[in-house]
Amino acid sequence: MNTFECKRVLVATDFSEASLKAVRQAAFIAQRNNSIMHLLHVVDKHYESFSIIEPLIFNKSFYDKFVERANEKINQLAQEFQKEYNIKVYTHVTVGSISEEILEVSKSLHIDLIVMGTHGYKPLESLIIGSNAYRVLSKSKKPVLVLSEESEKSEIKKILMPLSTSVISRYKVNYTLSMARVFGADVTALMVIGENEQDELPKMKVVLKQIEKEAERYNVSLESYIKDHVQNGVRTIIDFVKENKNDLVVLMDEGDAQETGIFFSIMSQQIIHHAPVPVLSIYPEHIGIDPSSVLSGAAGI
Repeated sequence: MNTFECKRVLVATDFSEASLKAVRQAAFIAQRNNSIMHLLHVVDKHYESFSIIEPLIFNKSFYDKFVERANEKINQLAQEFQKEYNIKVYTHVTVGSISEEILEVSKSLHIDLIVMGTHGYKPLESLIIGSNAYRVLSKSKKPVLVLSEESEKSEIKKILMPLSTSVISRYKVNYTLSMARVFGADVTALMVIGENEQDELPKMKVVLKQIEKEAERYNVSLESYIKDHVQNGVRTIIDFVKENKNDLVVLMDEGDAQETGIFFSIMSQQIIHHAPVPVLSIYPEHIGIDPSSVLSGAAGI
């Protein structure tokens, strides 16, 4: 299915301010789609690594207390958002690895969209996203919407769809346009052409014309721009988001396209980390495209 469909939304929270932004974004999406929101908190079982030093502390009763307290907080949170957004909210508290639990719960509940917050880790915070978000993004079988600590948006009125000379980057067009139609949003198609790709410019102009016609079919307002001679694609996209006040960025990563298996590019990580708005990351397989049909080594965006 290469169009947007969202009947069940999963959002992970650790009750921090950053994760509560993700909950609010998920609630907005659930409200607009008349979908169910599943609220998840994971008691991180990696605390067990300390049990070598204090083996008596990290026993079943230790986790039971965490789970009990987490259930109280998550149920209270669910009631607040259920009342504010008039949506159905289910709560889940599990014990284990955060990323693994998110992926497992997503699979068992047949989730259509995962929403989560993220942050980087010093001294690499300017280069990469948090490890849990990275694992979920790399292994999820469904699209993942990520909010950095800088993200503030809930409304989705202007969607940025970055495109490159790669065929893969265009696989997200129908998905993005159908999503825009659901939210009543406008779409901006931004074609990013590198310094060494100038011979692709005429072809990419034709591609944008085709996308404009497709937007008409979806009855979605679309503007298209070309940035050529680009030396830093991440900076170009982030600056464009800020200048044009977009509410959401939709990325297509290459996923299983590489022979080495699932891969989440550094460029996508940097866009997610620096974007002042939520970023939706999808792989070809998320929207029904056979990964084996994608050429190895092809780029995304």
